[in-house]
Amino acid sequence: MVRVAVVLTFLALSSSAMALRCGTRLVDEGDTQGHVQARCGEPVDVSLRIESQTVLQNIAGALFQQTVEIVVESWTYNFGPTRFMQRLEFRDGIVSRIETLGRGYRPSRVGQRGRNIHLRESRGRVRATWGEPTEREVRTETSSVYIPGPTSAVGASRTTEVEYWTYNFGPSRFMRRVVFEDGQVVRVETLGRGY
Repeated sequence: MVRVAVVLTFLALSSSAMALRCGTRLVDEGDTQGHVQARCGEPVDVSLRIESQTVLQNIAGALFQQTVEIVVESWTYNFGPTRFMQRLEFRDGIVSRIETLGRGYRPSRVGQRGRNIHLRESRGRVRATWGEPTEREVRTETSSVYIPGPTSAVGASRTTEVEYWTYNFGPSRFMRRVVFEDGQVVRVETLGRGY
């Protein structure tokens, strides 16, 4: 029983203490974009979105709603096929989240059209796999989110950048459309024959 408690404690500590190693240096939540860039260099992919949040403020016993906009930027790092890629999320220029993605790739393998695209891959990974798209479209979509609180729910709206990349592989193959939300693949669609 003691062994299980030790393992659970270790897992809880390791999941909350996620850090990114760049060479011999660490990047952690709370670091600035300049600090990350100095330690890790340029990311392979950057995406940007603006989130609007409605917050309730208690001023002299009265509740007031205020809408604030937060800039959320995601940087993806590719350290090659021997390591996992990492995505850092910045809120107002400060690291708020570090996420481990799929295995990295060799940048020299650009345009391998026979390879598959997977969910949650970055735009940089798709570009390295299939090259530049034939067509590109960007839309901004807003959705409502409600966050439950101790006394009531707080309403917030979330603005998401949705990108559509269309690939035409010629008349002998079907065209494909890759859909990105906030810089990562959420869907790959098969379209009609190419031209």
